[in-house]
Parts: sequence; C-alpha cells; structure tokens
Amino acid sequence: MIKQIKPLFFFFSVLLLIWLPSVHAEPAKFCRSSTSQTASAAIATSPGYLHGIVVITDGTNSVTVDIYDNASAASGTKLIPQWIVTTSSSNRAQSYSIDPPIKFSNGIYVVVTTSGTVTYMVYYFEGL
Repeated sequence: MIKQIKPLFFFFSVLLLIWLPSVHAEPAKFCRSSTSQTASAAIATSPGYLHGIVVITDGTNSVTVDIYDNASAASGTKLIPQWIVTTSSSNRAQSYSIDPPIKFSNGIYVVVTTSGTVTYMVYYFEGL
C-alpha cells in the first residue's frame, strides 16, 4: 500500500511546487504607447511609469519637449529635463529611452514646442 502512495505523493508534491509560485506572482506589467500626438496633450491620467518617447520632426524645425507629472496641465514636476530634438532631412526621428522607468504619481502631460510640425508617441505603464 505504501509503495502505491509514494508515486502519487511525489506527483502531487511536484504539482504543488509548480502551481504555488504562480498563485502569488504579480500580473505582468506591459508597456503601452499613446496614440500619435501632434500637439501638447495629456497622455496618462493616473500613476504609473514612464519608459520613453519617440519624436518625429518635419525635417526642418527642431522641437522642444517637456514632460510633466500632471494629468491635465503643463505644471508640476518635470519627469525628464527639457529635451531639444534637433532635426535634419535624413534624421527626422529620435527617441528618449528611460531605463529604469521613471515613476509618475498624477499622470503624464507632454508639451511640444516647434515652429513646424511634429508627431510623437509616449511609452508608459499606467498603474502601480
């Protein structure tokens, strides 16, 4: 009888060791991107982590980028120092990557200033 129980006990022990860590594991946190933006805008409205930004210029005019920890206005704590995106006809896209990501408490508000046109996408995780 004991010989029959040992393999069964072993099987359930292994199954338990495999299953238990998944019960307590934190859900996966995936980075998401904003939709393409062409002007200053609120990107996120709750806490999270900023991973970076990609800016595409018009090929002629530089762009100044400021990113604030704010859900609706260009004020509060700056998440990165002011970034001036230079441009040329052969180098229109530039990125600002943040590793490890920067925590924000209120949201993300991006201000872009240029005399030309600009498109940008922000990469972030919303939630703590």
